[in-house]
Amino acid sequence: MITGVDYIFYSSKKPFDIESDFISLLKEIWKSIVIDEFERSDDKLELFFSRDSLMNSEFDNNGYSLDENGQGCFMLISKKINFFECEMEVKNITRPLEKVGTLKYESHLLIENVWEYSLVLPGEITESNFCMDVYIKLLSTIE
Repeated sequence: MITGVDYIFYSSKKPFDIESDFISLLKEIWKSIVIDEFERSDDKLELFFSRDSLMNSEFDNNGYSLDENGQGCFMLISKKINFFECEMEVKNITRPLEKVGTLKYESHLLIENVWEYSLVLPGEITESNFCMDVYIKLLSTIE
């Protein structure tokens, strides 16, 4: 059974440049955070986060799920994409300011040397304050 909710981001910032800032922000939530490094290479970084060793050890049984405190393990997978091309529908522009309020439109996106961040959370950000907090903390480090 697959658990967790996947959120995808793209940024020009390398995970190795934002890693310590992200972890510092997470320590505001979990003072004794446990971080498992699954993979680290020039073009990939995979980190698994849990509140403590107990939560970490219970992951095999619970997967990505919220516990009685509304928290749970999560993972950040970052990989470099040398060339990214896609067709997309732009729904909402938040930056630059002169583009805010632009109506929806179809677009073709071409980007070189971008990092894809996949944040796997134990719940929906619209339904969990914890998940929203982690989501915002990541977003603030990669923007």
